[in-house]
Amino acid sequence: MFHIPHQPTRHWVIQRGIWHIDDCLLFVLPWIPEGSFKIPEVSTLPVWVTLKEIPDCCYSRLGISHVASGLGEPILTHKPRLDPSNMGEAKVLVEMELERNFPQLIALDDKQGHIYLVKVEYTWIPSTCERCGGLGHKAKRCLLLSKPLDSSGSSANPEGVSVDIPVVDIDKNLQENNDET
Repeated sequence: MFHIPHQPTRHWVIQRGIWHIDDCLLFVLPWIPEGSFKIPEVSTLPVWVTLKEIPDCCYSRLGISHVASGLGEPILTHKPRLDPSNMGEAKVLVEMELERNFPQLIALDDKQGHIYLVKVEYTWIPSTCERCGGLGHKAKRCLLLSKPLDSSGSSANPEGVSVDIPVVDIDKNLQENNDET
């Protein structure tokens, strides 16, 4: 339990809700006397990703957002303006569904049959407990009794890294760019 006396800071901390501290998730909710310490159900998390080797035709704010939509719902970019000295690379905050894997590549295709692969690097991937399957903590910090994830007792992909590659149609992005001009 934390008390934050400065009201604007308290509001900001509560509004953010989920904090990542030392490979664990910290859920922050306003305190109420009749409240419980039950962990809320979480289905999505904001995750910072770095997109690399973005093709020139997609290197715009709209294009980067379109590419990032292959991962989840884009929220914002790291910088308000694109960095011309770092063409083809952008850092984006994406609201990702936890039921989906965290792919290392995004495939972009167009009407001409060209396929571009954009590399994805994650600043952090939420950990999953090997004992209970819970999100945001590891077995050494698990408070629940052991409950294996499957009959073999191990996860097929403990790091959450996917071999599936999401495909994004870049013609939609190109059409939207042409409509704006």
